[in-house]
Amino acid sequence: MDHVFIINPVAGRGKALKFVSEIRSYFKGENAKYTVKVTKYPRHATEIAREYARKGAKRIYSVGGDGTLNEVVNGLVGEKSSLGVLPGGSGNDFLRSVTNNFDNILDRTISGSEKNIDVGRVNDKYFINISSMGFDAQVAYTA
Repeated sequence: MDHVFIINPVAGRGKALKFVSEIRSYFKGENAKYTVKVTKYPRHATEIAREYARKGAKRIYSVGGDGTLNEVVNGLVGEKSSLGVLPGGSGNDFLRSVTNNFDNILDRTISGSEKNIDVGRVNDKYFINISSMGFDAQVAYTA
């Protein structure tokens, strides 16, 4: 498996699901192998990421918001697969800290080059964007 797309169906009020047809169109006629997995419950993205990384997936994509990304990161730490991020959430703060250009984001992410990023850890949980105590989640909920 070359590419695994982990999609959170509730991220961005369904925005992440819109990538499914784009992904299928992108790979139509391509030799690369890919799979699309839709999460079904909290922390499912972590399980999927870990499972496919251990099966040798080349790149695993988080398709959702920062919460989905956090789950995928926690499944990839210590594995050899690389991470791709597609904006399917309402804020997409991590991705916005990397780029402000979302034009052709699917193509640019799949064909783009890999770069190392720092990973933080608090107790047994990893993060790449922020570590917080829930205030930001309350703000997002209220908004």
